[in-house]
Amino acid sequence: MSGWAAGDLALRVGKSAKPQQFGVQRGHSKPRIGGVYTVEAVIIHPWLGDVGLVIAGHHSAHPFGPAWDARSFRKIEPHEPDAEDAESIRLLSGEPQHEDATPTAGIPDTTQDGRA
Repeated sequence: MSGWAAGDLALRVGKSAKPQQFGVQRGHSKPRIGGVYTVEAVIIHPWLGDVGLVIAGHHSAHPFGPAWDARSFRKIEPHEPDAEDAESIRLLSGEPQHEDATPTAGIPDTTQDGRA
């Protein structure tokens, strides 16, 4: 199987080995490099076995179906939130830094005698 499924997040990374020559369906736009998109469906070409991703709001006008070559995307794997995620969320939300937090909090001491 392809490893892709509906609902996956896909990062557009660049042009595929097979250039898309068919444009897009009316009311849709091409996925831009660096954009993150939701996969609506996965299509496997019946003869070639190529994997195509149907991207929400970005349907291709390809005669076989509305999919884009999966080689143009990387799957964004889900992960458990960690301290870095919490800090990013705090910064993006504008939440003030806690008083007990220091600029070096969470950074391990790498000196031999414990002094910086």
